[in-house]
Amino acid sequence: MNTKIALLVDTTSIIKYSLQADLYSLCDNLSAEDCSLHIYLLGQDSDNKDITQINEKLKKYSTMMQTFYSESNPELLFLAKRHLDDRNFESIFITSSNDKIHMWKALTNILMTARQYEFSFKTLGEASEIEPEIDLKRLQEECREMLKTINTNEPIRIIKSPLIPKDIFYHGYSTRTGGISSIAGLKSLNLLYITKKKDPKIVIEENVRRLAEAGNFKPESFTTPLVDHGNIVWQTGTPKPEVYDGVVTVEQGITLAAPGADCLDLIFADPIKKCCGVAHSGWKGTVAEIAKEVIKKMTELGSNTQDILVTLGPAVEGCCFVLDTKAAQKFKDISLSECLKYNEKDDNYHVDLFKANLKILERNGILPENIDSTTATYCTVCNPDLFFSCIRDKTPFGNQFGFIGIHA
Repeated sequence: MNTKIALLVDTTSIIKYSLQADLYSLCDNLSAEDCSLHIYLLGQDSDNKDITQINEKLKKYSTMMQTFYSESNPELLFLAKRHLDDRNFESIFITSSNDKIHMWKALTNILMTARQYEFSFKTLGEASEIEPEIDLKRLQEECREMLKTINTNEPIRIIKSPLIPKDIFYHGYSTRTGGISSIAGLKSLNLLYITKKKDPKIVIEENVRRLAEAGNFKPESFTTPLVDHGNIVWQTGTPKPEVYDGVVTVEQGITLAAPGADCLDLIFADPIKKCCGVAHSGWKGTVAEIAKEVIKKMTELGSNTQDILVTLGPAVEGCCFVLDTKAAQKFKDISLSECLKYNEKDDNYHVDLFKANLKILERNGILPENIDSTTATYCTVCNPDLFFSCIRDKTPFGNQFGFIGIHA
């Protein structure tokens, strides 16, 4: 099968320096290779006849032509990125004049992901050994401001529990809608940046900003655990462990947030003590009883277990989640056999994480009437329009979050 190559053409610099002949020569060389060439023209003026002429000339080389217009170079690249992310290109060529090629390199580092694509930069016209100085700080700020203007045509959707008193706490479970992530598996409100995923950090920052605006908190307050599928809980204001799956606080102005993409997010709130917490509870965290450890930490801060309210968020349901006999035994070891359903045909067990965590909460003093196990307990696998799922999407997959904070 032919290699899919995308060619991004900075038409402004091509026209300014009359580099059309060099551009056509480059296309001759690329089309001579065994590849499928897709050409993206980046321009500032939709009425520019020179762009129309370039477009007509390049049609013979291209499997597909696409033109984007904007007076903002960051926006031009981001518009192209969203198109590219849907189409699985192996290589991307970006071509411009000598005085702008370094700017495009810098923008690519900010807005795109080297782990997603192989980039090549082609300078047309005379090259120079002197690399122009790029104001990276200014360029990054320009990109941040540009991303704020990107229209997603879908609102941020936050699921809130009526159990949590809104006069004391703000809280919710994010869904996958309303963000600007465009890579398959990460669309659109991916909220977690880690190096093995392919979302640029600046895109995650904008997604968090949008969630914060909708959720009524400051984006810089968004505090996420360094998850390890264990039962370590960190209390804000104390030395931070290397890894932890739960966080508790009595401090105002801190937004505690736990990631999920099949793992269960638990939100804890004590309106009497004004203490709150979150937990990331996958199957390993469940059998390690992370929920128990959050309750323990909150009681150390002065909470009475009978005052603690708990909500369960979206997670994989038993219909879509199976474990082998060895892993399922860990549930039996902590008397949670009733949360398992044996599948004789495949010799494995369907596991109900919701039921397991409910049992753990009640065992540790949480009153049944203080648990909301209905408002947000969607199956992440069965609802692809609403939630990310590792099981369904494989790698890369995005992350939604359960979050809570105390009003100032």
